Amino acid sequence: MNRVNSPDAVAVIPAHNEAARLRRCVRSVLAAAAEVPGQVVTVVVLDACTDGSAQIVRRFGSTVHALSIDARNVGAARAAGFAYARDMLAANVAGRCWYATTDADSCVDSDWLVRQMAAGADMVLGVVRIGNWRHIPTSVARRYMRRYRFRPDEDSPAHGHIHGANMGFSAEAYWEVGGFAALSSGEDVDLVDGFTRRGYRVRYDSALSVVTSARPDGRAPNGFAAHCDRCCTAAPLRNLHDRLVGASVAGGGEAGSAAARRGGNAAPLAHTGLHVGNRSGGRPAGRGPHRRGRHLG
Repeated sequence: MNRVNSPDAVAVIPAHNEAARLRRCVRSVLAAAAEVPGQVVTVVVLDACTDGSAQIVRRFGSTVHALSIDARNVGAARAAGFAYARDMLAANVAGRCWYATTDADSCVDSDWLVRQMAAGADMVLGVVRIGNWRHIPTSVARRYMRRYRFRPDEDSPAHGHIHGANMGFSAEAYWEVGGFAALSSGEDVDLVDGFTRRGYRVRYDSALSVVTSARPDGRAPNGFAAHCDRCCTAAPLRNLHDRLVGASVAGGGEAGSAAARRGGNAAPLAHTGLHVGNRSGGRPAGRGPHRRGRHLG
């Protein structure tokens, strides 16, 4: 392992058989890294990849670090990427570093890192836009987009969504809350729960946007693809938003169990990998900002 001297930021991309999309994702992250006035480490975590993903990463040379694991678990993959980066840093500077993560089927904008790092927050959460709805019925796409833009509290600038494909946070706070849990789905919401429970500053930035896919063959078992599939087959469509982004883990589930392991007493979250749901009563799942902790908008 080559040691990197005091990087200003680390970007981690978990990948499981993403040869078709990984090159575009890495290029977009490197373009965003080029905008940062300092050193950025990019780590691709190849999780049980059996396609050409590893070869694609190798073509980037020393610009991109590749880490191979066999967890088949997105939470474990994100955690492994940041642990790898921490081991490359001197212990006395790791706390000043900014961490960011996206998904291998996504492409970030050129200001993805600089916007996060300039936010003055401990965590920044962005939104996603779908690049191609080809596999999704038009009616489903239109209803989802309407629901996604919906904001119940017009006075609040917080968009209320949580995406593993578009989030960043300070390294110091990340390690303080224990990092990503080894969850196959919901690892992003679980991490936000840890930040808010500790009182860290969380900013929801509607202008921080990432292009992601609406592919039918999703990697997370309860991710966006699974919920689009349920939406397409379920009848009647009483509330599309609830079906797409409000699948509750109440009464048990990985994210709720992880919160319990961290010592929190918060109720389990409603989660799909896209939105945060109801945490403390009254608000329907997926229908408003994540309320715990301090929000900067």
